[in-house]
Amino acid sequence: MRVFDKINPQGLERREFQLGILAISTIGIMAAGLAVFMHQTVFSDLAAAGDPMTRRIFFAFCALSTLMVAYLLNRQVVIYQLRRKLSEDQNRLTQIRDQASSDLLRTLPGMSRFQDRLAMEFRRTVNSRDPLTVLLFLLNPNSPPSDENQITNIYGDAAKAILLKMRNGNSLYLFESGTFGVVLPGITTTMAGRLAERFSLSLMNASDSGVRFSFMSRVINFPEECGTAREMEQAVRSVVPVRVPSLPLQVEDETFADAACGA
Repeated sequence: MRVFDKINPQGLERREFQLGILAISTIGIMAAGLAVFMHQTVFSDLAAAGDPMTRRIFFAFCALSTLMVAYLLNRQVVIYQLRRKLSEDQNRLTQIRDQASSDLLRTLPGMSRFQDRLAMEFRRTVNSRDPLTVLLFLLNPNSPPSDENQITNIYGDAAKAILLKMRNGNSLYLFESGTFGVVLPGITTTMAGRLAERFSLSLMNASDSGVRFSFMSRVINFPEECGTAREMEQAVRSVVPVRVPSLPLQVEDETFADAACGA
């Protein structure tokens, strides 16, 4: 066991187990040394050897020391097994969470379903003269993801946060690289701004106060900004960036600032 080196957090449990074994071994060695010293006094000294109480005390000390060391070893092994089981349970829960996030993302419709829903809702809103709003959220992990499971968890938690604030009749869509879209029939730009604040608050809670990811929002409205379904679709496509999946996500502020309906 190395002593003077840097401590790896992942090996902290193993080091703690080693420290416990070292402490128990030290106690056992000291007890054995004291028993050897007492043996010389009890059995070499004629006065002490003739006293039966002295021998009882010696054997009681040996038995007590043996029981104490055995008990400490047993507790150390039990604690190690419990922590190992806890670690396995945590890994199992992590796998379940990863699978749940992956399943949720796979069930979310993409761009093709969004086009169909947008065309249908646009025809309905034109006939009823109601507004139609598309609310977009673009996620950006604050640190490069270490593996695919991490990015899946981030997108999965964000999707859950958005779904919690959605109302009946709203639809959530997943576009490229963590861009989420929500179709809001009958919602004006002002109302969409208030809804965006609710969604943003839920996303902030899912992001652990901005530690895991940051996000931006974009409101696209008919008829204030766009006049046709094609223009709304082009506005959505102008916001959705094209990224390489294996590279860290990089989002520029100008993506949202320069997005226009006619792009």
